[in-house]
Amino acid sequence: MANDTPLPLPEATHPTHWLPPSLAQYEANCDGAIFPDVNCARLGVVIKYFEGMVIAALSERVPLPPLVDDLEALVCRKSITLALEIRLQDVIFEGDSEVVFKHITTDSTCLASFRHIVEESRSLVSRLRYASFSHVKSCCNAVAN
Repeated sequence: MANDTPLPLPEATHPTHWLPPSLAQYEANCDGAIFPDVNCARLGVVIKYFEGMVIAALSERVPLPPLVDDLEALVCRKSITLALEIRLQDVIFEGDSEVVFKHITTDSTCLASFRHIVEESRSLVSRLRYASFSHVKSCCNAVAN
């Protein structure tokens, strides 16, 4: 008699190495770093063309925000702003803040401390023809550090 118990499905995994975006798309990797000993943080953004060629990069020092999620929201907004400044239309945003990406990509009201940044990011991203947000593990996002 056969066992009617379904086999468990494997868990989805996040990519552990860089994958190029589709033809004619750009990829914006963003990450933040905190430096509590000097009371500051740094925003890092690297934008690559589909072939992997870096076309823009940014590193900006900012005051240390109260929470790491606040920093991740700031760097996400900065990556969207940079993409718009260099007149991109189709962008895949990658970063290690799944929480911030979920807030930006859903229509629900954000009640987090960084809600004003999420609202501004939503407004900015609406100016792009195509945008997607992809969570990558921190170890795979070292290029933006």
